[in-house]
Amino acid sequence: MSPINHDLILKRSGEIRQGVSRIQEYLQVSQDEFVLDPKLIAAVKYECLVVIESAIAICTHLASNIGSRVPENYPDCFLALRDSGIISEDLAARLVFMTRFRNLLVHRYWQIDDHRAYNVLKSDLPDLEDFLREIGSFLRNRQNDETR
Repeated sequence: MSPINHDLILKRSGEIRQGVSRIQEYLQVSQDEFVLDPKLIAAVKYECLVVIESAIAICTHLASNIGSRVPENYPDCFLALRDSGIISEDLAARLVFMTRFRNLLVHRYWQIDDHRAYNVLKSDLPDLEDFLREIGSFLRNRQNDETR
């Protein structure tokens, strides 16, 4: 078992918290206002990529250092953390959805409906906060076990 890079996890966690905060601020407008503002849409999509990439960075680090198997792709990374007991089954499924949304933003951005993006982000941002909570809890428990 390789050591966990706590600096990496702290840095990426900070990126997630800051990005989620900015997205929440941007999404204070109505959906109609949002879809008519190309600069706001671009800012939200960029922040969305940053926060999801940061979650993936944490996921791949933990999966490769303490997970029970090597993930096959980004969505599978969260399933690998689930299989290792690091995050819950429900959260893993929600993060798989978010990772697929990220893949759409990166690879098929022209197919993203801005109304759908608004709704997804309004409802799914708490999943990233849940991820940080579950990772934090796992790491605290692991540290407590190691000091016993």
